[in-house]
Amino acid sequence: MPKFKEKFYAGVMGYPVSHSWSPRIFSHLSRILDHPFDYRLIEVEPKNLEKSIQAIRAFQWVQGWNVTIPYKEELFSRVDRLSPEAQAVGAINVVHLSRDGLLWGHNTDVFGVLKTLEEQKLKICGKPSVIFGAGGAALAVGYVLGKLKASQVWMVNRTAARATLQAKRLQKLFPFTIFHSATEVPAQFEAPPALYVNSTPLGMQGFPRKSLLPKKTQGDAFAFDLVYRPANTPFLRAAQKQGLPHVGGVDMLLWQALASWEIWVGKIPQIQKVKDELKQEFVTR
Repeated sequence: MPKFKEKFYAGVMGYPVSHSWSPRIFSHLSRILDHPFDYRLIEVEPKNLEKSIQAIRAFQWVQGWNVTIPYKEELFSRVDRLSPEAQAVGAINVVHLSRDGLLWGHNTDVFGVLKTLEEQKLKICGKPSVIFGAGGAALAVGYVLGKLKASQVWMVNRTAARATLQAKRLQKLFPFTIFHSATEVPAQFEAPPALYVNSTPLGMQGFPRKSLLPKKTQGDAFAFDLVYRPANTPFLRAAQKQGLPHVGGVDMLLWQALASWEIWVGKIPQIQKVKDELKQEFVTR
């Protein structure tokens, strides 16, 4: 991607969106990478979505925007071009407005999940996993687990039809991983799950403070909550109570931000070092 010397604009679109850390993250990135930047919250009610997209298209200095709940799948059919990951998953979380006026949809959830699991050094290959939720984030998690050759992936969602639809989509991409759909966690597994992932907004500020993690998990599972605020969610507290290793959504959020920057601006030198600095900024303070 080309580097722009002039100040440019981006933001995060969702509803609600006031909880987002993204403005702080990108403001800090702008300072450490010495690049002028203006990042804003773009709270859009569903009834105003189309008007908002057209207004952003018309603003020539916008490089793009991040996408959060509830528009990751909604915007999939509203952009002009899709990255391979976005096309495969069927959801986007980054939009890039190119200089020829085209909207490109990307999915950096995939990158964020993969990098977070790599940092935790989890062994997924040949083991089952459980995902709570069946939205765009759940699809990204399922995509990564398929790439890592999990033996089975259970997509647990309160709406069975939605979970079934997403499981079938992923099954076509990864024939050697068996994708199941369910409305609750199975009582027994053929082998203990390696991973439980919360991809729902439960526990997030403004949503019910509830954990979907089973009260008694099998084996030495790892718990991963995609929610990053609050840092210690009900899902993570339930994992702590069982003595399970766990991680919240901050690492994934930071990897997503770095991937977004590279899409909009250009390659980040020493990206791991930058990510570690960002985490120190937003976790230890």
